[in-house]
Amino acid sequence: MKEAKTLYDVVEVLEQGYDAPRKRKAGTIEKWMDVRNKTFNAVVAKDHNETMKENCWVLIHFGKFTRRDKR
Repeated sequence: MKEAKTLYDVVEVLEQGYDAPRKRKAGTIEKWMDVRNKTFNAVVAKDHNETMKENCWVLIHFGKFTRRDKR
């Protein structure tokens, strides 16, 4: 855990973040959230858990990048 983030931080990005500018395939959601000069992004995909016999969301990626001014 390089960034010291938890699943609660992922939930915060998914609930309070905004849609990413790029498109993902159907059933996949990517949200971004700006914190100072950093942008955190979370990607989740809809899946089906055979053991529990229910639909669920799977965390595909959680990351951070620095925004730069375009000159």
